[in-house]
Amino acid sequence: MAAPKKLAKKDVTTFSCVSCGASYTKWQGKCDSCGEWNSLESQDLITQKIPNTLYEKPVSLAEITLKETPRLASAIDELDRILGGGFVIESTMLLGGSPGIGKSTLTMQIAQSMAKQKRKVLYISGEESQQQIVLRAQRLGEKSKHISLLIANDIDVICQHISELKPDLVILDSIQVMQSNQLSAMSGSVTQVRCCADIFIRCIKNNNGIGIMIGHITRDGNLAGPKVLEHMVDSIFYLEGDHRLGYRLLRAHKNRYFATDEVGLFEMKKDGLKELKSISNYFIDTSTLKYPGTAIAAVEQGSRSILVEVQALVVGSGLAAPKRHLVGVDVHRANLMIATLEKNCGMSLANKDIFISLIGGLKIQEAALDLAICVALLSSLSNTALPMNMGIIGEVGLCGELRSVSQIKQRLIEFERLGFTQCLIPKGNEKQILTESNLSLHSISHLSQIVEKFDFKNEKK
Repeated sequence: MAAPKKLAKKDVTTFSCVSCGASYTKWQGKCDSCGEWNSLESQDLITQKIPNTLYEKPVSLAEITLKETPRLASAIDELDRILGGGFVIESTMLLGGSPGIGKSTLTMQIAQSMAKQKRKVLYISGEESQQQIVLRAQRLGEKSKHISLLIANDIDVICQHISELKPDLVILDSIQVMQSNQLSAMSGSVTQVRCCADIFIRCIKNNNGIGIMIGHITRDGNLAGPKVLEHMVDSIFYLEGDHRLGYRLLRAHKNRYFATDEVGLFEMKKDGLKELKSISNYFIDTSTLKYPGTAIAAVEQGSRSILVEVQALVVGSGLAAPKRHLVGVDVHRANLMIATLEKNCGMSLANKDIFISLIGGLKIQEAALDLAICVALLSSLSNTALPMNMGIIGEVGLCGELRSVSQIKQRLIEFERLGFTQCLIPKGNEKQILTESNLSLHSISHLSQIVEKFDFKNEKK
């Protein structure tokens, strides 16, 4: 009897949305998941069985022995701060940011810092040449023998080198240019990015290493590629900042091994990113307080406070639908504050063009910024400047009431450190200030009190 023929691997054609990563068995004009039109791309892939590395039977929680999570410190204090003490072994990190923000600079500095600890580092680039990377390494430090460089974009070849070298840290620049021979799709497609990330993550965990993947971002500021990629990695960090200024913020958006409220502060210099302990001076200019529409607020970024400058411009509109242009602030909260001012302070804002901006390119979503937004709007509308050297802290409810905020002492200390002499705070925070402050504190309980206190013109509807 003739031996049975082996079944050939079956080619399967699927259609994936380039916007959200949703998959479909046939093409359609509109993606049901995100609503985008003409966003489906055909992806021809070869089905294969992926070995199951998870436990195959249930295990009682009482029988599981906890093990200490091993970490490797990067020796970069601002990075270790947001990592929770260092990199976790067998973890993968996704680093995103706009082009030219400093992602490659940061990862090369991490590689050099780990190399000084005599840790083996493998730097993989699919976008740059050897000469470009060596020039960057010389500018940032020195060419270490503990750093190996690989120029490749075939993820299968890359994993072979990782298995042979078994480095402590692997840097992949970038995941969007990688491709696998298992797929016929082009590099950068949804299926390729998802497949290459899965192969890379499995390789890192099997070889007890640490992986850093650099990812491109879209024009909306989100990581390019399928959303499932965000669930596959252990941590996601964004490098933020204004290209025109020198500061950079490394912010955690996901971290399975530590909190996500910490930020790392850096300043871009000719010889790389330098750590900063305080960065408030970059975001405020006290000289602008003499102009209407400017307010200074204290926001919490992890375990520290940062002062930010809110500027608002309220002008008459000749349009049926007035403009609302908001930069750096949460759009929904800002619109809530505009409606709250109309309802509780009798201000006529429905027929006004409103522009609100956080100076310095910051993006803040904390509720403690509410009062500063309201005061800046009132100041611009009435063309009345705030008193000099006044800080503002407070969350505003929809009824116009001021709610207390957390870490009030820390915020006041930051105001005092930068030379502010007075501060506007919610009345509910008075009891939390046990020690005397050099600041002159003005506590209020409702938005209407601000109109009276600063003599803002109450423009009736």
